[in-house]
Amino acid sequence: MDLSIIIPVYNTKRFLKDCITPLIQSTSERFSQEILLIDNGSTDGSFKLAKEFEKKFPEIKVLKCATPGAAAVRNFGLKEAKGKYVWFIDSDDFTKEGAAEKILERLKKTKADILVLGAEKVDENGKSLGLTLSAIKSPLDDPKIKQKDFVSKFIRYGLAPWQLVCRREFLVKNSLFFDEGMIHEDMALLSSFILFTDKVVSLEEPVYFYRQRSGSVLHSGVWNEKELDIFRALEKLSGRFEETDAYKRYYSEIEYFYIWNLLDDAARLFNKYPEGKKHFQEIRKALRERFPNWRKNKYLKDCPIMVRARIFTAYFGIVW
Repeated sequence: MDLSIIIPVYNTKRFLKDCITPLIQSTSERFSQEILLIDNGSTDGSFKLAKEFEKKFPEIKVLKCATPGAAAVRNFGLKEAKGKYVWFIDSDDFTKEGAAEKILERLKKTKADILVLGAEKVDENGKSLGLTLSAIKSPLDDPKIKQKDFVSKFIRYGLAPWQLVCRREFLVKNSLFFDEGMIHEDMALLSSFILFTDKVVSLEEPVYFYRQRSGSVLHSGVWNEKELDIFRALEKLSGRFEETDAYKRYYSEIEYFYIWNLLDDAARLFNKYPEGKKHFQEIRKALRERFPNWRKNKYLKDCPIMVRARIFTAYFGIVW
């Protein structure tokens, strides 16, 4: 089996056909794949629809995971997977037809452990928003790129699970499983992948379409106390670097990762809700305790002046 596509499913019946159809049509006879649809307690008929697809297409296997949360489902899927490579896809997103074949061709040619995808943001109806998430180029893509510069960018980038296609043995051997029982679990893990391999390539073409959906976990209109998991996730990521004695070496990169995720992403989100605004002091505390001189971060200094101004004011709870 060449590729296992692992798809957590939770109340996404509306989008499931769009997600599955291009995957079924995506590979030729030269490559084999399995699509693991893993239901996580859906109540909207998603499981029934998934079973209908299973009856029609032999590469689809429908499973159930009782432990709630995307992290638990991904870990469950990784243990069930049979493919040489695994790709985690969100069930409300979709891919370009032929994406899997392009991915496998690139991996076969380079023998990489990780492939980084390009992606495009779309609205709830699948219409392009004109925003592209570029893949990170590595020395295997372009010999002119220095390995240390690539590693630095990989750590700072803030990757999503669906942006990475990984050799299954690489993940299992290095115990690269998601932290369960929390959100922002990808933040706690993915940047550390680069500590275990230098065999990384990219597929620059945006073959993944990331749907901006109002009802999703990340785009909900209601404050969720689980958003505070961001502090726990960042500390877990720091811990992974400390465990491998890489923390000092990549101190500036991890510091920048904290700055960006706390003073841009978290600050914007917290500021939207009265409940969230109460936690700005925790943002300041997290930065102050681990990175007392964060304002002097070398990567922050390279940002445009308006970006730096926005970051500095966000520290005091002024978000614009």
